[in-house]
Amino acid sequence: MKNLKLLAIAFVIGFSSLFAANNTVVDIPLNKKISSEIRKLLKAPDFYIEEDVELNVMLTFDDAGKIIVIDADTKNRELARYIMKSLNGKSIQTPGESKTIYTLPLKIQSY
Repeated sequence: MKNLKLLAIAFVIGFSSLFAANNTVVDIPLNKKISSEIRKLLKAPDFYIEEDVELNVMLTFDDAGKIIVIDADTKNRELARYIMKSLNGKSIQTPGESKTIYTLPLKIQSY
């Protein structure tokens, strides 16, 4: 009986995880209009960057078309906070599909 309950719980967890992972990954440079609108939101940072940084920003859009930054893959915490502060909650004219994860490659030059 315990094995049957354990099997049922494992089945429910496994079945529900299929629906939880419903996000798809899209490469944002394929849509140059969205990419350029988002890049316009990123002004030059107000802090010193010692060397050029290449990173990918994972983001999505909510149902209202506002940007939600999921991750900025950089070890520089100040830069990651700057990107999240600059983009989170902002709207653009042509947002992507909601609940789709996009990747935006960025190159930030030192100055």
